[in-house]
This record gives sequence, structure tokens and C-alpha cells, in this order.
Amino acid sequence: MARISKIINYRVLIIFVVVVLMSAEIVCRVKYFLMHKKEWNYITAPFLVRPWDAACKRKTVYSNARKKSITITYDDNCFRGDKISVEKITPEFRIFVLGDSTVDSLQPDPQTWPHRMKSYLPETYKYKEIRVINAGRSGFNSATIKSLFENKIRYFAPDLTLFYAAANEGVEFTPFADVYSSVERMRNITHQLLYNNSMLYTYLCEKTLFSTSKNKKYFWVIDLTKLKRNFLDLNSDCLASGSRFIFITQAINAPRFYKGVDTFNYEGVLDFLNSLKDGAQHEYDNEEIMILNQRLAVLYLIELCKNYNIPYINILNDIENFGETKRKSMFLDYIHQTPEGDNILGELIGRKLNNLLIQ
Repeated sequence: MARISKIINYRVLIIFVVVVLMSAEIVCRVKYFLMHKKEWNYITAPFLVRPWDAACKRKTVYSNARKKSITITYDDNCFRGDKISVEKITPEFRIFVLGDSTVDSLQPDPQTWPHRMKSYLPETYKYKEIRVINAGRSGFNSATIKSLFENKIRYFAPDLTLFYAAANEGVEFTPFADVYSSVERMRNITHQLLYNNSMLYTYLCEKTLFSTSKNKKYFWVIDLTKLKRNFLDLNSDCLASGSRFIFITQAINAPRFYKGVDTFNYEGVLDFLNSLKDGAQHEYDNEEIMILNQRLAVLYLIELCKNYNIPYINILNDIENFGETKRKSMFLDYIHQTPEGDNILGELIGRKLNNLLIQ
């Protein structure tokens, strides 16, 4: 009887542990689901949908905005947009669009803003067929974009290079860089099986790495010196490779005036960020800091363009003049575009770029 009782107790304990783990897994899945704008992949993984495919692979994802599945394709060179080869077989005027996830986009191929931009350009330029290549990469900043151009893009003989990025300049100052670098180095079989398949394991793994990260200080202001060096080096690399270089101001869902600060004024934004850093009573708001630093980066790059005679396209006033309601309809969050946002950006940038080309 004692042995039977012992076995029953073990079974009850095992059932209890399983129930607790399953409950925790469900809670984590719902948490991620709600945190990521009801992204169903967090509920269904690893079944039905494989949401974390490697970059540059053709994939079908469910669009919450469109309420249907959409296809995202890349060519063999990891580019979206017009298909090209390294050699120019026919006369082509190649426009490369460099940037972050706001360029790469999660829209169907014909509805990304670089594709929409092309429809506002002439079919040919200097008797060459215009080809628009989307070389955006999620998470990229000025340093990684510069490296991409140096190590890959220049070999495709771009005629015009557009730079549309600013939001990720502060990533290296946060624990995220340390955490995801650590995740990439974890190669054991258990981790490979569970990471991004079990939300409980993923949560505990990242939580542990965040708690042990050496970079625990609050991030306040981006490194403008490093941004300047990367941006000017990229401009020089483009010119040296025979490509014209144009900066485009990255749009966000934020008003011009924020807490009495004109966020179209470079010195005003910088002073405000420093006052937040020095203010003992200020409660740290990560999104607020990221938005202000994105705007700071854009304004600083405008100043660099003026000082170094680099052409640029400024759409800040256009976005501001749309008003709050229309601006909100353009973005999924503070930075990533909705389908409507991509359409609007494509038209705005396309028309302004066309004016530059015909000058």
C-alpha cells in the first residue's frame, strides 16, 4: 500500500508540474500575442505558421492589416523589387534603396513604398531603363548599412543610392544587442528546438540574458560622432563607386511639437534629451527616448547634408501637414508603415525624387 501511495504521489506531482508548465506556456503566448499587436504566430508556433524564417527567403505571412496572407519574395541576392544581376546586361539606371525594416517592409511586393515610388518616376533616365532595388534590412543602422554597401551593393554598380534610416542608431546602447548576440551564440540542440517554438522557454531565456547583460544603463542620446562618420563614409563610398547619393528623411508617427519642444529643431531636441537625462524625477519611457533620438538623427543628418553639399529629400513637413488622424492611419506603431503609409511615402518620395532627377 505504501508503495502504491508513493507512485500515486509521484503521478500527482508530475501532473501538477505539467499543468503548471502548460499554464505558464499559455500565459507567455498570450503575453507575446498582445505585446506584438495580436500577431498569431506567437499563438500557433511551431505549427501552422513558421513566423521566424531566416531573412531573404520567400515566405507567406498573415497580415493583420489586410486580414489575409501575403507573399514576400527576395531574389538570390537578398533584394526585393526589380530583379537584377551583377553585370548590366542591358542599359539600366539602378536605384538602390538602403534602410531598415521601414524599407524592407512587410507589405506585398508591389505595395512596398520603393515599388510605389517607381510609378512616379519616368520609365527611362538618360536613355536607360530605371530599375528600383529594395535593399532594406530589418534592424540595420548607419554602421550596418555602410558595411552592406561596401561589401555587396557596390559590386552591382548602383547609379543612385537612397538612404532612408534613423530609428536604429540607439540599438547598440541597449541590452538588446547583448542579448541577441548571446542568443545567436547558443548552439545546443535543446535551445535550437525550444527557442521561438516554446514561448515560455523564449521568455525565460531572454529574461535571464537581460538580467545578466553588462549593458544595463538607460540609453539617452545616440552617438552623433559615430553617425556622422558612418554617413559621410557611405556618401564617399557611393561617389567613389560612381553612384549618386541622396538622403531621405525617415517619417514617424509623432507630432512636430512635443511637451513644448519643436522636434524639427536639432538643438531643441538635443537639449530636451539632455534635460530628461539630468532630471531626477523623470520616469524612463523607452518609446519616448527612441522617438526623440530618431528625430535627432534625422535632423543631424539634414545638417550634415547642408554642410557637405549632400542632396536630400525632406518629407517631415509633408507628414506633419497631414494632421494627427491621417498620420496615425499611416503607421502600425511609431515607425512602421501600414499599407496606406507605404502608398503615401511612395508618392511623396517618388514625386520629389523625380524633381531632383530632372534638374
